[in-house]
Amino acid sequence: MFSTRLRGFTLVELLVVIAIIGVLVALLLPAVQAAREAARRSQCMNNLKNLGLAILNYENTTGHLPPGRYGCDGTSNCSPNAWSRGASGFLPVLPQLEQQGMYDAIDFDDGPWKTPDNAPERDRETPHRANETLVSTPLQVMSCPSDSKEPFVEFKTLTEATGSYAFCSGTNGPSKGISGIVKYDNDGVFMYLSDTDRFGLELRQITDGTSQTIFVGETRDGHLQPTRNRWSAAGRHVDGLRTTDNPINSEVDTGWAQDVRYGYRTVGSFASRHPGGAQFVFGDGHVELVSEDISLQLYRALSTRAGDDGLVE
Repeated sequence: MFSTRLRGFTLVELLVVIAIIGVLVALLLPAVQAAREAARRSQCMNNLKNLGLAILNYENTTGHLPPGRYGCDGTSNCSPNAWSRGASGFLPVLPQLEQQGMYDAIDFDDGPWKTPDNAPERDRETPHRANETLVSTPLQVMSCPSDSKEPFVEFKTLTEATGSYAFCSGTNGPSKGISGIVKYDNDGVFMYLSDTDRFGLELRQITDGTSQTIFVGETRDGHLQPTRNRWSAAGRHVDGLRTTDNPINSEVDTGWAQDVRYGYRTVGSFASRHPGGAQFVFGDGHVELVSEDISLQLYRALSTRAGDDGLVE
């Protein structure tokens, strides 16, 4: 009579199997992470594409592009109907982003953008709250999946939703401080409204070609003060406005120009968590990743509306 004896794994064999599995995981993990980032980047690209199309549809309807920011600023644009707080140029394109209901709910006579006697909102301890629901509502189209921002930021007494995108004002940024050249007279497409203006630029004013002019780009970490981005708000260097004064992915205390007024420091740069650069939508609606290693001269040329960008092929 024969007997059979079952043979198990030896310790050495078990260790070899574990080692093989470890190697396979090490080989597969970067591929999985790369695939996930590719999917996130694709979603971010779709967001920017939608924003670009919304802006162009708005222009087709009104004859003007949206401004970079609405709001009373010192003595400029302070008529009784002005929004006192800096409101983002993304607000008027909400209907083109399939957010007609949200747009219709905006109280243009009250809320965070308007205070009694046009007193600047920043001087008030408690702003009006008529539009509190609006400013605290996150929008998927305004958030890049790769962005490490938190969904909300506390600003004074309001909880406000953050965003991952900002209009491009041009080349004049933190190195110019808070001068009018930064706010009203920048060389890009989207700026503060000045004096009694109620509309942004016309598309025909982009004389160096819409395909070579940045409209909107990425930001990151919108919940932090140096990189703050509340999608419904706008101000020089922060929230819904950025410039190409500093390179892509610049950070404070790294040698680049900073604005240090009003209790915060910022370099006002476009930035992203995508490896190698940040994505932008241009004036013709196309989206591309611009390398963080792009020459500063070329990068700045892409942000101007009338800069004779002959060096751009």
